[in-house]
Amino acid sequence: MKKAVKIALPFFFSALTFLVVFLVDTTFYSVPRFIRTFWVEREFLIVVGFVLLFFSARQIVVSWGTNYRRYLFLLALSMGGMIVSIVLLQVVSRDYLGLWGRTPLLAEYPFYWNLVSGTSVFLGVLSVGIFVFSLRHLVLISKRVDARVEWILVGIAAVVFSLICIFVEDRYTYEPIKVYRSDLFALVFYAFVAVVSFVVGFQVKIYNTLPRRWRYFYFSMLLVLLSSEAVFPFSRFNFPLISYSGFIHAVFSLFPIFFVFLAVGQYVGWFSSLVTSSRGQEYHIRVLKELRDVMISMKGGDEDRFVGYICELLKSKLKADFFLYRKIGGENFFLSSGISKAPVPLRHFISSIEKIKGSEGQILVVDNVNEELEINTSSVFISALVVPLHARNKTYTAIFCSRNPCFFRFVDIAEIEFFRICFEIVGEIL
Repeated sequence: MKKAVKIALPFFFSALTFLVVFLVDTTFYSVPRFIRTFWVEREFLIVVGFVLLFFSARQIVVSWGTNYRRYLFLLALSMGGMIVSIVLLQVVSRDYLGLWGRTPLLAEYPFYWNLVSGTSVFLGVLSVGIFVFSLRHLVLISKRVDARVEWILVGIAAVVFSLICIFVEDRYTYEPIKVYRSDLFALVFYAFVAVVSFVVGFQVKIYNTLPRRWRYFYFSMLLVLLSSEAVFPFSRFNFPLISYSGFIHAVFSLFPIFFVFLAVGQYVGWFSSLVTSSRGQEYHIRVLKELRDVMISMKGGDEDRFVGYICELLKSKLKADFFLYRKIGGENFFLSSGISKAPVPLRHFISSIEKIKGSEGQILVVDNVNEELEINTSSVFISALVVPLHARNKTYTAIFCSRNPCFFRFVDIAEIEFFRICFEIVGEIL
């Protein structure tokens, strides 16, 4: 109930704010002097409505939980939904959107123009908000500090540019409105947002969170959205948005730049990871040499000690705590983490994962134990990576855990699988 209120309340007041702007624009349309006199108050109302709608979008994203797949779904839904809804709205009303001289002050049907323009802005702001906060969660999940800093810088640049445009841009004129400004001030902001967006897209490898077969679908979908968003600013469908106000104009001129360069960064990051795969081979060779040295030092004996060494390697790589146990006669015996008996939440977690069909012997990633398995383990951990290990007739299970949701989503499962296979090979020799 509280989540619904947090979404509905700012949404309602934002809709009310945009409704007031619509009524004022329509009522005093034939009195341009009134609109020019109170343009600051109008822009202030629009900013307030924008902030409220962004807050509502944030609550929508939060209410969907912490599953990374939901964030990806919201990204696609927000972008596709925004383009389709705005285009469809204008196609249906195309007979009433005539303008003289490409200026909103000379609309043939002011009521319909203001209605379509205000509705398009409302839907566009809501979609942009959902996209931004969904992507923010993926940036946080990636655990890259530099990407977080760059993300904050893009946000600050967008806010500063949009606020400045309120006073720099003269919307209340009969001159045609251009999509992008050509002065040095605007070009600097455009270039900054483009460069930083590209870097964030390159660093935060969203495609790594997807199974291999889904990556092709992801990049195909990204290509469609990239093409649409690259063309959208220069089409007639974007004009009701950019002509609404100076603040909204700045937002919807920066967002296509942000999205396009973010998507290009994803593609470049993907291609570079394919090209530099040889580095991964060198890393695997180094790990094999380390395992060979460990095997020689042990001189054929202690499997428990060897599996502990493997887990310590993974711990240093993942930067996460772990529990290692071995099942003997139906009971779990813990071999590490300084415990002889697992805490109750961990025992419940182990019992739950053993019941998951098809998970036997498979690496398992759990983004949020509370939501996915309906077990309250927050006192010990929230997300987990389960890695089964086999050696001769012994079966071990390593549970890497973190108090952060989706902590292991950006982990390269192929590397974990490599560690596991190496253990099984060496374990047979020991």
